[in-house]
Amino acid sequence: MYYAHYFTFSSLFISSAAFANNARKTIKAFSTDLKQVLVSTLQQSGPVYALSVCNTAAPAIALQHSNSKWQISRSALKTRNSDNQPDAWLKCFIKF
Repeated sequence: MYYAHYFTFSSLFISSAAFANNARKTIKAFSTDLKQVLVSTLQQSGPVYALSVCNTAAPAIALQHSNSKWQISRSALKTRNSDNQPDAWLKCFIKF
């Protein structure tokens, strides 16, 4: 009986580790692409235009990296755009 629980726990741990690893890879790819666009815009057009990239290019880049398992979006407890309000599930994580 003890071993059955151990294997269940192990498979859950492996599954959770794979889940977290997949999330990290998705976030890394998104942040790399966004940074590339921001740095390029900053160098070519200056900081004012680079800031506008966050408003225009970031959602498109997030959409490119979103798939059936992951949805990348922006949110905060204090948002300027009402479309970015966190849902109840996300609020639990943002508060930390």
